[in-house]
Amino acid sequence: MNKTNSINGTKKFYIEFFNNIILKYMQYSFAEIDYKSVIDDLMLLSNAKYVFINEYCREKEIMQTKAIGGFNKHYEKMIAALGFDLIGKEWTASSEDQPIIGTRKLKKYNSLSSVISDRIPEKTVKRLEKIFGAGEAYTIGFYQKDELFGNLILFSGVGEELKEQDLVEFFARLLGIVLHRRRTEEKLRSKEIELQKSNEELTLVNEELTAINEELQASMQQLLATEEELREKYYDLIRQKKIMKSLFEFSPDAVAHLSKTFHIIDVNSKFVEMFGYSKEECKNKFIDEIVCAPEQKELGKKVNKEVGQNLSVHVETQRVNRNGTIFSVLIRGGPTIVNDEIIGYHAIYTDISERKKTENYIKRLSYQDSLTKLNNRAFFEEQLVKLDTDEMHPLSIIMADINNLKFINDVFGHTEGDKLLRSFAVVLREQCRKNDIIARWGGDEFFIILPQTPAKIARRICERIKKECKNIEGTLINVSAALGYAEKDILETRFSSVIKIAEKRMYRDKLIEGKGERDRIITSLQNSLLEKNVETKEHTDRIKELSIRLGKRLKLGRVEQNKLKLLSLLHDIGKIVIADSILLKPEKLTVSEYEEIKKHPEAGYRIVQTSVDLAHIAEIVLFHHEHWDGQGYPRGIKGRKIPRLARIISIVDAYVVMTHGTVYKKAITYEEALKEISRCAGSQFDPNISEEFVEMMMEME
Repeated sequence: MNKTNSINGTKKFYIEFFNNIILKYMQYSFAEIDYKSVIDDLMLLSNAKYVFINEYCREKEIMQTKAIGGFNKHYEKMIAALGFDLIGKEWTASSEDQPIIGTRKLKKYNSLSSVISDRIPEKTVKRLEKIFGAGEAYTIGFYQKDELFGNLILFSGVGEELKEQDLVEFFARLLGIVLHRRRTEEKLRSKEIELQKSNEELTLVNEELTAINEELQASMQQLLATEEELREKYYDLIRQKKIMKSLFEFSPDAVAHLSKTFHIIDVNSKFVEMFGYSKEECKNKFIDEIVCAPEQKELGKKVNKEVGQNLSVHVETQRVNRNGTIFSVLIRGGPTIVNDEIIGYHAIYTDISERKKTENYIKRLSYQDSLTKLNNRAFFEEQLVKLDTDEMHPLSIIMADINNLKFINDVFGHTEGDKLLRSFAVVLREQCRKNDIIARWGGDEFFIILPQTPAKIARRICERIKKECKNIEGTLINVSAALGYAEKDILETRFSSVIKIAEKRMYRDKLIEGKGERDRIITSLQNSLLEKNVETKEHTDRIKELSIRLGKRLKLGRVEQNKLKLLSLLHDIGKIVIADSILLKPEKLTVSEYEEIKKHPEAGYRIVQTSVDLAHIAEIVLFHHEHWDGQGYPRGIKGRKIPRLARIISIVDAYVVMTHGTVYKKAITYEEALKEISRCAGSQFDPNISEEFVEMMMEME
């Protein structure tokens, strides 16, 4: 049967139930009320364990017990414990005796002793509670208008609660009407007897009977109106229960309904899915036994304590499922309150594992240098604060600065510079220890924190880093770095002072190693160019020899001749940035490939300009492919605007290339080469220098 049919069946049951008892009770004569049937109906409705029905006598101010229910075969034990029979027992009940008299609404008491302790010895009450296991007590009076006719005393089982309390209150009102009817009928019977004695009072009696009859009809109408009101409340109650059940069962979060002792009463489907236990396995289990790993128990106690103090809980923590998997959750919870009374607690669990993963990933990114994958400056500064403890001392700092990074970026582009940074980062990881913290400070600077490390160990690590840099492969120039270190041996020393010492040592190291560093780089690049087989050593030496001869023939000064020597070696240094696939291509170059070749004078210009000792030839390197007629590159200048040394090296370079050959063109004879130079004099070459060169070569040959 589905839920809708079940609810509709429940509605039908209560409607038929009250219709039947109304008809049944209205048939009782004033001398015959079947209290046993009344008790059976009441226990069925409320799930009470024990029930007492008492009638009230206003004249005597007493309550007389008319019926009891729930004791069955133990009734004799109760009589033995009390020393008297309860049926027919009269109890004093003045207007101040609220527990005995009862109010119009159900009133709850903690136990049997709260109701009758002043009428039965406490020792006897305790004995009764122990024998029969009664839980909480509930009382309600039978009223019709303002007149009290009796009351109900109901006891729930231990740890249980009285069900359908609204309906129990309606039941009490119904009994009030029935007892009022009986008392009215008693009056009628008395009047009938009196009528038999005196016909003279007949008229008065008829009038009173009419009034009583009208009162009964009004009571019946009130009963019907009450029944209609109750039916509407019942339908609304069923609808609310259905909504609450749906919200509970189909909540996207795991929900647990807990007792006052934090034992599980019920869990929803999401709880079963999240933690891996069935509903049956969860019931009556202490909540922390299900959801807490051993190391989480203390936090679980803290959460329960806050909830037990009627506080709402909103905490992010971790919990464990049946398989032992620990995951992140958001816990929200608090007391469950009904009629201003705490009946238990509720806990709501939201799985925030994915959110936590995202947060941790974002946090890692915020602390990571995207290029080198090392820690960044923010992480470094945070760790300085965390590690500044007595336990971490002595603590050393290493500061490193990659040499010539700007040179690499300017000459070869940032892609090559980035490769250099990544290669250096690999060296730092390999040469540092597991607990050392490596961070890129920014640009070409790096920091290393060495916990529990004296300065002498920091110095050794610096030496290892320098040594390993020489073994780096795959970069256009050798990687080198300046390094400095400093030790913080006591807590009182400021980190800023330690960093300044490391920085001074690093700059001193850079000055020592910096002398001639650019020249060594250029020599390295020149060797790399030779290794590419773009120009052989013989080719370079031939250009140098002929350039010096031509310079002397043109009567150049010593300074100019020295420049010419450098140019013979470095005029094509810019080709280092051109791809091998273009430089060594045996076929004719495409237009785009030739455009790449034409970039090498500017690249060479940038390279030599970085060296203090070579900067004076940078402009000559830039213009050595310019033509006398302005058809050269890169700027298209012409005539005497082209530096004289550039015009000289242009002719010598062309002659050596023609007579030695290239990957894409075979060598020609020196006679053919000299004819070509003469032919191009005045267009490609300076005519005067061309003539001097041809004469010189003819004299040599």
